[in-house]
Order: sequence, then C-alpha cells, then structure tokens
Amino acid sequence: MRIIFYTILVTFGLVLSIIILVPSFFDLNTYKVKLYQLVEKQTSYNLEIKGPIGISVFPRLKLNANNIALSNNKEILFKAENLTVYPSFTSFLKGNLYFESIKLESSLVVVKKNKDKTYNWSVVKLDKAKKEKKISKEIEPHDKKNKESFFIIKNLYLKNSSLTYSDTNTEETITDINLNFKQDKKQKYSLKGSFVNKDMKTTINFIGSNINKEVSLEGDLTSKLYELAGAGIYNYQLNKGKFNIEGNIKSKQFLSKVKNLKGDDLQINAELILNKNILLIEKLKILFHDTIFDGSANLNFTKKKSDIIIKLSSDKVVLDKFLNINQASRRGQTSSDKSKSKGTSNKKKDVKKNINVFEVLAKINLDSVIKAKKIIYKDIQLDNMVVKLNKKKNIEASLEGQNFFKASIKSKLSLTKKMNFVLNANLSNLSLMDLNKYYDINLVGGNINISTNLKGKLEKGEKVYKNIYGNSLISSKEIIIKNFNLKALKSDIIKLDDLAKINDVRKALFNGNTSIKDQKINFVHDKETIKIPITRIKIDEGFITTSGNYNINNNNLNLISKYESDQNKLLSLFSLKTTGKISKPLTQISFDEGVVKSILEKVAQKKLKKVIEEKLEEKFDNIIDKLLE
Repeated sequence: MRIIFYTILVTFGLVLSIIILVPSFFDLNTYKVKLYQLVEKQTSYNLEIKGPIGISVFPRLKLNANNIALSNNKEILFKAENLTVYPSFTSFLKGNLYFESIKLESSLVVVKKNKDKTYNWSVVKLDKAKKEKKISKEIEPHDKKNKESFFIIKNLYLKNSSLTYSDTNTEETITDINLNFKQDKKQKYSLKGSFVNKDMKTTINFIGSNINKEVSLEGDLTSKLYELAGAGIYNYQLNKGKFNIEGNIKSKQFLSKVKNLKGDDLQINAELILNKNILLIEKLKILFHDTIFDGSANLNFTKKKSDIIIKLSSDKVVLDKFLNINQASRRGQTSSDKSKSKGTSNKKKDVKKNINVFEVLAKINLDSVIKAKKIIYKDIQLDNMVVKLNKKKNIEASLEGQNFFKASIKSKLSLTKKMNFVLNANLSNLSLMDLNKYYDINLVGGNINISTNLKGKLEKGEKVYKNIYGNSLISSKEIIIKNFNLKALKSDIIKLDDLAKINDVRKALFNGNTSIKDQKINFVHDKETIKIPITRIKIDEGFITTSGNYNINNNNLNLISKYESDQNKLLSLFSLKTTGKISKPLTQISFDEGVVKSILEKVAQKKLKKVIEEKLEEKFDNIIDKLLE
C-alpha cells in the first residue's frame, strides 16, 4: 500500500510541476510563423499577431494573444485587442484548429460586398482544396472526411466588439456587441447578449439544437421598438425553414414620422415559411386597439430585384383610435394656420429628413392590396374600401369606396422617379348636406359630381398643392344655396326706384334660398390657387356670371357674381362680392352709386313725364268732351 501511495504522490507532483513549470520553458511566440502557415493553409487568410502570445495549462490549456488581425487580399477582415483561446489537445495533435472556447475583447469584424457580388470573406484556397478533395474522394478514408473541420468553436464570447457591413451603396455598423454563444455535447446551443445598431440597443436570447442539418431555434429579441418572440426549424443544407413569431411593436417610435399617432401597442402574429429565396408570411394578424388586420405576404428575393406581394383585410378600421387630429381643422382653421411660424422655423430640418421613396424601394417590386369593409373617422365613413399600391418602374396607387358623404369615390395616382405625378379622381353623387354637417355650416344643399385631373411634381420642403396644375369639373342636377335669394334680389332691383330703398334689396338677398339646376362649373388649378373662369349660371329666365378664385394656402375665397340683362340695365349694374374664409364667407352687394342714381333719376323722370302726359291727356279729353256738349 505504501508503494502505491508514494507512486501516486510522486506522479501527482510531477504533473503539478509540469503544469507550473512548462509555460516558463515553452515560448509559443517562436511558433508564430507555423501558426500563420496553418491558418493560411486551412482558410487562405493571413494572420498577424503583433502582441505577445501567452500559454497556460492550469486549470486548462489556454492561449492568449494581443493585437491580432486577420486579412484577405490585404483587406482587414478581423482585428481584436485581446484574444483568449481554449484549444483542444487532440485537435492540436491532428493538425486541425478545434476550440473549446474563444473569448474576444474590443474586436472588429468587417464584411464587405464587392462590385462583382463577391465578399471579402470568400475563401479561395479553401474552395480550391474542396474541389481537389471532391476529385479524390474515392481514395480518401470516409472517417477522416467526417472528422475534418475548420475553426470549430464550441463557446464564443464577444465583449465590446463591433461589426461593419458595406457595399457599393450602403454601410451599416453594429457596435457594443456583447454575446455569449455556447454549445454542449448534445449539439444544443444558446446565444445570449446584446448589440447596438443606429443608437438602438437590441437584446437577444435564443436556445437551439442542430440535428441532421436542421437547426431548431426558440427565443426572443427585445429593443425600444419591439418585443418579438419566435420558434422554428431551419434546414441550412436545403435553405428551408418554418417559424412562428409573435410580439409587440412600439408603434409611436417605430412610426415616428407619422404625426399625431395614437397608442403604442401594435401586436403582430405570423407564420414564416422560408424556401430558398422565397419567404411566405401566412396567418398574419395585426392588432391595434380594436382594429384587426388579417393577411399574408409573399417575398421573393433575387439578386437584381425583390418581389413583394402583400394582402391585408379588415372588417372595421376606426381611425379615431389611430390618429389624433386637431378639431380646429373641421372648423375651417387648418393646422398649418396655427403652426405657420413653427413650420417655417423647422422647414430646413424637415427638408433634410425627406427621403425619395424610389431610393428606399430601388430593388423592390411591390404589389399590395388593403381592403376594409368600413373606414370610420369621426363623422366620415367609407364602405368597401380597396386600396392598391404597386411599384415597378413607377408607383401606381388607387382607391375605391362607397358612402363617402353618400358618394362613391374612385381615384388613381401615378408617380415617376422624377417625382412627377398624375392624379385622377371622381366623386359621384356627393351629398352637400352631409358635407355641411361635418363642417358645422349650412351653406348649400343637393348632390354634385366631381371629376378631377391633376398633375404636378413633389418637391422637397414644398407643400404638394404649390406644384399642382389641372382641371376639375363639378356638375349637378340641382344645387340649393341657403340664405342666398337671387330671385328676390333680381325682383327687388327691378322694382327699385329710389336709392334710399337699397337696404330693402340687401334684406331680400339674404332672405330665402336659390335653386340652380343642370349646372356645370369648371375649375382651373394653378399651383395653390383654384381659379373659377367666367361661368354662366342660369337663374329662372336670366343668367348670373361668376368668376374668382380660392387660395388653398390661406383658405380664402374671392368671388364676384353679376346679372346679365339686356332688358334691364339697372339689374346689370349690381354685383355680389364674396370674400373670406370658405367656411364663413362674407357676401356684399356692390354697385356704382353715381350711375345707379343717374339711372334711377332718368327712370323717375320718365315716370313723371308719363304721369304728366297721362294727366294732360286726361284733362284735354275732358275739355274736348265739354266743348262737344
């Protein structure tokens, strides 16, 4: 027993001595050249270690290196301030690089896509070696082929690291990467940590397994914009997979450019099916407040273009729960009036934020359809709405719906790469009474049809209406103008024989309504001004000519109307001038007082002369009658 005990004690002492003393006698820096050759042979990359290499064997084999860099064709692929490697003894003996664990601190990984579509991480020599290996596979032992591997890593720790990706057009940087990747003997994995992209920190927590070339994943991603959880299986040999995801998107931050957005609790559920370069999104459900969208999507990714097809539908969309628009806009006071000075001061900032939609969709062909049985915003309702948005060479958008103030609506928009647009819109049987109720006014009644054809150009920092040109046509069978009695005005002007009675004429104008039948009015759109050319409006047996303009920017109306009358010159001297905000216009009777007074005097003289003549004639007849007696 003593012999056995002393034998064990001596053996333990020798092993302990080796663990303590070997690192002091074994300098790995003398083997840098061999290490460089080994890395280049197996990967074709060039390894450089500027700092010292250290080694320790207790409690396990560990290699340390400082200031290392990996390059390909003189381009930096990877560099790190500190690298700690826990290699496998057996892999060292076999000539392969097999690592139990690798820890990287303050490292940088560079991924670059070249003009010829290749990447800087392409391993030319390795690919060549694989081809040679394929040719000679009949003579190569099967067991050796299965066991051979390159840079196998069971545990990877990244601390304070970063990654950059660039191509000919873009460059992305991910910083503050702190990740921990672990693999156990049963081919199960875990990935935990965080990274920062565009000033946004994302936390990642996944577990998975790798069996028969299929990777199963389950975990979640969390950031200030979203909280997503998912699970699925991916076959990396066939490039096929199926995943289920669900989560919340903080819509106020994610859609920060959408002003007055309410709420912050958009929920999403979907099933993702990947088949090589095609991604199918099935069973898509988007929930925002009480609004539910169901749909699907088909994404076909190719080298030149990506085709995206999206279909969404909903039974009811209540926009009041999405948007918070100032009530003042309903009363004729636009939000631009209130924040005019504010908008001016921020104009330069807004211009910088403008993005050309064709740049965003440069490599995307889009075909999308959104349907809703009901769209509701305050007192406005649109039924059976269908919105289509397509993008290939140009962007084409269309909208159809019913019951928009009892009218059916159809519109189509076409936008070119130069940001030139053409808009055609039609409203059939629009109820003016319902439109009045929405704006809390009582100006007109009846139904009208509107046809609009516009063209223009979208300019950065400019309001859309400042670059609009085109025509609009309004037609109606009958329009009733409330509190505006043109028939009574005409009658009272004809009866007018004294300028002092002009106030009675004014009273007649605003007492009663005017009915206009079978009318067509053309409008000319010239930038921010809508011009009304001289238009003849039939009133009973006569006509009124109307002309003027409406300025969209300041919401002001300027309209002049006058009677056409060859039979009554007095009538043609009176005109109506309507000015002010379109929601509360002010109408005044205008005329040339001197001319009207002169005509009234002449009319009075004619009447007086006629009366005198009638009196004289009557007296003369009496004298003749007496003489004859």
